[in-house]
Amino acid sequence: MNACLYTGYQGNVWIWDTFPGKSPAEMPIVGKSWARHAVDLCSLLNISDIYLADCFFYPELTKRLGDGSFWSTKIHWLPSTDAPTPEQLFAQHEGKIPDDDDLLIFWGEVLPDLPDIEKLFDELEVVEIKPDEELPAGIYLRKDGELKRCVCPLHRMDSPKNYFELNMRLLHHPGIYNLPGFSDKRDFYIGANVITMFGCNLTPPLVIQDNSALGRSTVLGGDVIIGSRVLIDDFTHLKRAIILDNTYIGRNMQIENKIISERTVIDVESGASVELSDRFMAGHTRRRAIDRFMIAESIIALLLLILLLPSWLLALPLRKWISKLPFFGFVLRIYPRLPGVLIGRTTLVRNGLKNTSYVFRYSDQWVRIRDEHSRDFADVYFGTHRSIREIITVVTSSLLKRMLTLSEGKNGGDHQK
Repeated sequence: MNACLYTGYQGNVWIWDTFPGKSPAEMPIVGKSWARHAVDLCSLLNISDIYLADCFFYPELTKRLGDGSFWSTKIHWLPSTDAPTPEQLFAQHEGKIPDDDDLLIFWGEVLPDLPDIEKLFDELEVVEIKPDEELPAGIYLRKDGELKRCVCPLHRMDSPKNYFELNMRLLHHPGIYNLPGFSDKRDFYIGANVITMFGCNLTPPLVIQDNSALGRSTVLGGDVIIGSRVLIDDFTHLKRAIILDNTYIGRNMQIENKIISERTVIDVESGASVELSDRFMAGHTRRRAIDRFMIAESIIALLLLILLLPSWLLALPLRKWISKLPFFGFVLRIYPRLPGVLIGRTTLVRNGLKNTSYVFRYSDQWVRIRDEHSRDFADVYFGTHRSIREIITVVTSSLLKRMLTLSEGKNGGDHQK
């Protein structure tokens, strides 16, 4: 048996309007894209070849799913245009989809609502398509020259409300669907490199995907799905909420019954969406350049150039021997970077993941933060809370730390990617 996954335009207009840069096939359902869930089901049915016909074709989707070897199947990619019936879709790709085998067809972005995937074929109903008629979204089987509909309950995502309820239902009762993450507790699904600051209160069920972080005293009050590379700031309370990838949530927020993607907030009941300002919510890897910070960093860098000049001149001719001393070794490495701050090519303190040219890091203040992911999170956190006082604190603490410690350890501020 083979399978054809066709996203089509049916029910996807709201996704296209709200997330213009995202293929509907990539929309996450409890942390995994619709396409990945569909391929998972096909693998359970021992399907050998999957033909993915996407009207919103994006190369990123092919990178994530690959050629299907992960599932011991073969994925064939078919960029398509809108087609009202399977026959018209197949005509676009003449000869690419074999017609001599049974073919399972996911027509539109639907998923079966079944306790056992084998029950998908328990009840089949022959479908006759009239001229100029559009085939409704559903799951079909082309067998013996006939098109048959799989008569079973379906999960649909043709509106913000249905999309939200689908996520909540699978979060509570995943059934045949595998949810991402690891946990030793019921209804907790936690990805890799997830950081929670002190005082967090987490109530299941919830999903937190890879490389995300929760600020101090964050409260997740249940029914919360958090995507990858998400930063939830301090004292924020979420309940019945979906936070998509690459999103920053500001501090002291109360969020319930919302879908949020970067700066876009969707109200579940009305389907209305609003765009919020950068200072409230934005993609967390975004760098925020503010002139007063650049001026302050330039002044501090100039003072450091003057104050550290004697130490640098002393260490320079003796660098082979003196560089092993934490303070002098640190000065030898950071001093040549300080002029770059004055001309705007380097920041004094790193303020985000895209900021790759810097002198100090927010995590330089602490001894315990050693792994690179935790340090990256600290950089993002600093970028969202940056102030002149914090810049001075980071610089002062970093220098004092080198003066008072006997070894530099693994988290010296001189490390750069």
